[in-house]
Amino acid sequence: MNFEPSIIAAIIAGIVAILMTILTNLAMRKKNDAEASEALSRAVTNLITPLNERIGELEKETAMLRLHLARVLAGVKRLIAQLRQQGCAPVWTPEEIAADLAADLAAKLVAAK
Repeated sequence: MNFEPSIIAAIIAGIVAILMTILTNLAMRKKNDAEASEALSRAVTNLITPLNERIGELEKETAMLRLHLARVLAGVKRLIAQLRQQGCAPVWTPEEIAADLAADLAAKLVAAK
């Protein structure tokens, strides 16, 4: 079986063209994957940055509120002490808050199970 040189050249050219197409497609896929990965990374960064900033703001606000709460509770305890010095019994004390919070926490833990 003898093939004409032009047929052999055409077959070789076809095989080379197919291989080049496959290699080009693989290269484009890797490029597209890299671009997609970079875009995803940018999107995640764009979402996380404002969240981290907000967390920082909330941490500062929480610290200020804790300080304010500590001052208010100290004032309430002083007022309760004044009432007791006058012979009066307070109808509420800050310790009741702790009991209420503990009961709420226990209820949430039970509900979570």
